[in-house]
Amino acid sequence: MTLKVLDKHETRFTIFSNRQQTTDNRQQTTNSLKNLFIALTAIILAFTLAACGGGGGGGGGAVSGFQKAQPGEVHNGGGAGGWGKGTTTGSGLDSASSSDITSDEPLISQMAALDNITSVRIELKVNGVDQEAIIADATTTKDVLPVIKPEDTVSGTAYITLAGGTTRVAHLEETTAALGKTLSFKVPYYFKAYDLSGTLVKEGEYFARDGINLSAVTTESIAGWQCIEDGTTHNGSYVSGVRGDITLNAVFGAPPVPPIPEGFVLVGDLYVCIHEVTQAEYEEYCGYGGSSPNATYGVGPDYPAYYVSWYDALVYCNRRSMAENLTPCYTIGGSTDPAVWGSVPTSSNATWNAVTMDTGADGYRLPTEAEWLQAADDGHTYSGSDTADDVAWHSGNSSKAHEVKTKAPNANGIYDMSGNVYEWCWDASSSDRVYRGGSWDYSASRCAVSYRNYRDPVNRNYFIGFRLVRKAD
Repeated sequence: MTLKVLDKHETRFTIFSNRQQTTDNRQQTTNSLKNLFIALTAIILAFTLAACGGGGGGGGGAVSGFQKAQPGEVHNGGGAGGWGKGTTTGSGLDSASSSDITSDEPLISQMAALDNITSVRIELKVNGVDQEAIIADATTTKDVLPVIKPEDTVSGTAYITLAGGTTRVAHLEETTAALGKTLSFKVPYYFKAYDLSGTLVKEGEYFARDGINLSAVTTESIAGWQCIEDGTTHNGSYVSGVRGDITLNAVFGAPPVPPIPEGFVLVGDLYVCIHEVTQAEYEEYCGYGGSSPNATYGVGPDYPAYYVSWYDALVYCNRRSMAENLTPCYTIGGSTDPAVWGSVPTSSNATWNAVTMDTGADGYRLPTEAEWLQAADDGHTYSGSDTADDVAWHSGNSSKAHEVKTKAPNANGIYDMSGNVYEWCWDASSSDRVYRGGSWDYSASRCAVSYRNYRDPVNRNYFIGFRLVRKAD
């Protein structure tokens, strides 16, 4: 769960175990063990398990929500939308109308995706002063948060005890509450890896998004690793996409699969770059045919490239492919070499419009609309969230482009698929070419995954860039 620090008020929250209880009439819960675990999970107030994926879980159960010290105001991340689990926030509030709760009030609405929790001890320092330890178990009815103001500096450690005595130690990732107005604890998983003889060769903790690097213990006879818990086989030396405590056994003779290129993720049978092509990347292979990025619209090596036409993007893709000894995807006038194509057209050009794309080549290219949607659509209105501000730079929160990867990624680990700059796609719409994803210069509604538009392929705008994909090996 994420604890959002107050913008304007100082507030304490009190856990209560039944929707009929009040702060004046607390009593120990007599619910079943299942409901006790639900209650325990709900009071892990400061954990965002960045390593965990998953959508919102069901609301209800023994825990109705967190009650503000002011009587009668109940904040519940559950409701119809369910508690958020992992990195996804639940959309519901208590039975009160959402209009009764203003945007500057904090909501505890994320859950750490750990099961069978028996107790939690949270030790915090606020402005260097030790706070009374927060010890939460099945009987907890006390206030569980100290008062924290936006300007406070907070540090701390959480000790989570699971059924069977297993312990997790989590540390704050954000030490200054005022920066993001959230306190996030990162909770580790544990793994053990065994070689072909059954000998333990490596063990340690990991966070799911970080993955597990086993290159140091991979030999020619070890072709991959199998996750015993879910049966997934990972070829090569890098294990990603797993959840929970795991055991890995070496696999002999699995088909060799090259590692995923740096900066890309595997979506279906396609490598998708996790960020839009940056200005530094673009300028390594291409110049700008007209205007260049500037301070008004955002300039710097890690800002997305813009003032790039659809034609310009084709040139970049083939030049970079050739530079990296990959097979270029685009053919114009019988050649894959942009040096043969001539100058990039500044008006619609029949020869360039007749370009063909070899989807079997391993070079860089633009995604088709279908591929773009597969990478972007994770079940939310915007790519990664139902709240635009979580994942997108748009006209409501920005006056120019921003450096890539400064908003939260989607479920595939891809950034800025909503907002920042629009992204060219391969597909045509009559004589135009499609672009998707929204932009900092347009409203949040255009950042929705479902939104599409199209322009002449010669168009160079300050709000359109592009993203690369490659065929997976």
